[in-house]
Amino acid sequence: MNENPSGARIARYLDDSVADLEPRIVRRLEAARERALDRVRERAAATSVGTSGGAARLAGPSHPFLQRLALPMAALVIGVLGMYLWQQHNAAPAESDEIELLADELPVHAYLDKGFQQWLTPSLQR
Repeated sequence: MNENPSGARIARYLDDSVADLEPRIVRRLEAARERALDRVRERAAATSVGTSGGAARLAGPSHPFLQRLALPMAALVIGVLGMYLWQQHNAAPAESDEIELLADELPVHAYLDKGFQQWLTPSLQR
């Protein structure tokens, strides 16, 4: 086994220090340890039930892919999609109307109208 030597020293130290404690405290510590072990066993059983091998590995929150790639990628996709939708929404419909109007055939008197010239001047300066 590859046990940590410092871990073994700590375990021996704790075993030796338990001998100095009152029996009532030792019983409480043993009961607390058993409750903690029961909770760990319950969690292990709950995560293994209902998930297959591959799905269980990806479903865990500690999987490096989910921590390092999925969240930033999701944020990037949402950001790009938001920018695209914002640009589509803010595409000036007036510009497309102006283009259609200028591309369409107008009668000569429309070009001679002073109001048309005033309307046309700001759009040409852009």
